Amino acid sequence: MDTELLRTFLEVRQTRHFARAAQNLFITQAAVSARINQLEGLLGQRLFTRNRNNIQLTAAGHQLIPYAQSILASWSRARMETAFAGENRSLLVVGCLPSLREIYLDDWLLPLLSTPHNWLLQLETLNTSEIVSGMRDNAISAGLLYEPPQAADLRIEKLTSFDLILVSSAAGTSLAAPLPDYVYVDWGSSFAVSHNEQLAGIAVPQLRLDSPVLTRRLLLQRGGCAYLAEPMIGDALSTGQLHKVAGAPTITRTVYLVARAQIAEEPGIRQLHMALQHLAGNQSSSPADAAES
Repeated sequence: MDTELLRTFLEVRQTRHFARAAQNLFITQAAVSARINQLEGLLGQRLFTRNRNNIQLTAAGHQLIPYAQSILASWSRARMETAFAGENRSLLVVGCLPSLREIYLDDWLLPLLSTPHNWLLQLETLNTSEIVSGMRDNAISAGLLYEPPQAADLRIEKLTSFDLILVSSAAGTSLAAPLPDYVYVDWGSSFAVSHNEQLAGIAVPQLRLDSPVLTRRLLLQRGGCAYLAEPMIGDALSTGQLHKVAGAPTITRTVYLVARAQIAEEPGIRQLHMALQHLAGNQSSSPADAAES
């Protein structure tokens, strides 16, 4: 199997356009069409319906997506592990949610790499389902998650917790009226449940983002309201750039390190766990404060 066929399939699936897929892959449109035709021939199934300006996945195409992603991720990991085979180092692929990377991991990366270790670290910014699927497909060693699935094949270790605070760029904002210019930040499914239960009709989003750093920047530059992590807003609160919304509930998020149970006791995973626990225990500020100050 030529992995470029799968890579092309995923690019067409993402763009839903052969010409744009060709541009992104730096090949011709004819080459894209040839690769998709070849892959369909190998599978004996149509992967796309091709109507003018309307390319859609077939049922077979939908089923192929996770397998294609898993094969490409495993192949990438195999190439890296074999490249470093003679150096007595293991490859640790860590999947991290976008919001967690911005709040903690960017700030932890330098001290993490400064700790004694014998692993090569590869970071991937992914969503929860991609991280869990990647671990079960052996493409990801460990993941940083808010809501890990309770499953026998996964080892779950708590790292830290933080509070989400509803803040506004305007002083005196309360829940007495709908919040102006509210930005919804994706803090996971349990946050969404709490948000809907407690703020329905009051916090109606004008914009949805998965980046707390970008949200913070938007609030400081153009105004508005959003739930942001307490570690990243301390400086803005103390200087009066942001203000807590009166009467708003505080929502707590817990961060977990998750790994497949069969590799959870391997030296590299244990070293990573201990290093992250140490950094979480010493966390005092976030990269967002430093970047915005």
